[in-house]
Amino acid sequence: MNDTLERLLQAHVEHELERLSGDNFSTLVRERLAAAFAWLDDVTLDDVVTRGQIVGVIERYAIELKVSGGITELAGEMANVVFSSRASTTTRVDDIVDPKDYAEFADKIVGLEAARRELVKYVVRSSAFGTLAGRVLSRLIVDLLLGSDTESASRVRELVSRLFGRVVPGFEHRAGAVLSRYVERHAARLTREGEQHVLEALDPEWVRQMVDEIWDVISERPLSEASTIISPQDLEDFVVLGYEFWLKFRKTPYFRTITQEVVDRLFDKYGQESLSSMIADMGITESMVAEELTTFLGPLVVHARRTGFLERELRAHLEPFYRSAAAGAIVAR
Repeated sequence: MNDTLERLLQAHVEHELERLSGDNFSTLVRERLAAAFAWLDDVTLDDVVTRGQIVGVIERYAIELKVSGGITELAGEMANVVFSSRASTTTRVDDIVDPKDYAEFADKIVGLEAARRELVKYVVRSSAFGTLAGRVLSRLIVDLLLGSDTESASRVRELVSRLFGRVVPGFEHRAGAVLSRYVERHAARLTREGEQHVLEALDPEWVRQMVDEIWDVISERPLSEASTIISPQDLEDFVVLGYEFWLKFRKTPYFRTITQEVVDRLFDKYGQESLSSMIADMGITESMVAEELTTFLGPLVVHARRTGFLERELRAHLEPFYRSAAAGAIVAR
């Protein structure tokens, strides 16, 4: 490279450094973004990317990427920081959940009649529920016949023991076992009737009352008190369980299928739309992008220039042209 080209290269590097300094950097960002956003008005999603490329990105980074265990550990630690924060002891539940928001949420819960019926059906018709109901019912009957732990019940139990104890040793235990077997044998009928009884009991008014009572109890509590039902170890365990579930779920045929369907839906909707229209639908504006680039890239560029990195990279980028035969031919004219 001759002396003239060397001076031109140095002048060019200094010019670019100046454009990337102070207010000039903000101006440059906004100018280039304005040009890019204007260009995107005439560019569609189908012009620049294919469905297969998007699916490939998901395949590489959501399905096949090996997730570091450190991420899970960090997530658990950060969750514990939130739970143990001093702010959690001074912030009440209703400070972050507005009563109006709660009311709308409660109305939605009460309105889920179909979901409530399905849930009751699945629970009540399960064999485990039938066994549990049978045991509880037989125990209640025995308590009614033989009494509970009250003083009057003790007298009843003593009287029954005198009448039947000598004839039928262990009468209370045997009576409970017989009743339990009877209830379990008739579990199907009890389940059918119980399902209807539970549905009648869970009427919308009662559900709303129950939800309101729960809200009244927890809304005035500090977050730290409301979250005491979950220990830090429990929280970490849930994070690990969620992480392990995701690792398995992302490999399932179902996840791959819905991924493809979601991508297809995205392209069906936006494939022929301009990218600027798509970006606007996502709530992203030119000013938002400019603000974030200036906020985060600005200090990075300042540091890069202060350490000499920016100048070295600019020179490495521009120097090949100034060393080229084309540049030499121009100067030689």
